[in-house]
Amino acid sequence: MLAKIVEEVIFMLPTGSDRFSEMRKLACPPARTDSELADAIREALEWDEFVPHESVRATVCEGLVTLEGTVRRFHESAYAERIIRLLAGVRGVRNRLAVREAEEIPTSREPKAG
Repeated sequence: MLAKIVEEVIFMLPTGSDRFSEMRKLACPPARTDSELADAIREALEWDEFVPHESVRATVCEGLVTLEGTVRRFHESAYAERIIRLLAGVRGVRNRLAVREAEEIPTSREPKAG
């Protein structure tokens, strides 16, 4: 709703003004390609300490993101979906992450015995 109002106000401004150009850039950021969006998703998951990014795969098709893989807890699945939804260019998220208890998932972070 707010975006629609901003867009209407922008189009009321004279087209030759610098203010028009700047407001248009803010209201209508350039669209991300699926490849750029996939890179942003990968980076967001890698930087987030609450999501086991090594076991989450994301595919993007026309801004629709599908999350697949396995996480240890439900909150990891919900959190992964939430941070992806916040990225510019994401039109929707299909969360197909399976939730398994921590002891069922082998991880490379387990301490070595001895």
